[in-house]
Amino acid sequence: MAEYAASEIKADNRYGGRIFTVSGTIKGIFQLEGKVVTVELLVPLTLYAAGDALTLKGKVKHMCFIFNDPSGLGQKQAGYPITLTGRVAGVRGDTLTMEDCHL
Repeated sequence: MAEYAASEIKADNRYGGRIFTVSGTIKGIFQLEGKVVTVELLVPLTLYAAGDALTLKGKVKHMCFIFNDPSGLGQKQAGYPITLTGRVAGVRGDTLTMEDCHL
């Protein structure tokens, strides 16, 4: 998140298309069209690196994960922790998006 907030182009060259596992707290779960489900995670506006507080700068304020198959999400809800894996699709608006996600 911090790297995308600092330089979207540089971060996309480094991370775009790569697969990562991410853990966080669910902000919300939304069903779009058909079976596509989006999970949004809470993103702290202050990050901590080597004991120093860094305020998140730039336009990236949200992190969104798109699931084509929502299996396993039925028991999840806002406020719960989650670990998921997906492919970095880049920034859309102010949201860092990952696609093809699964638990």
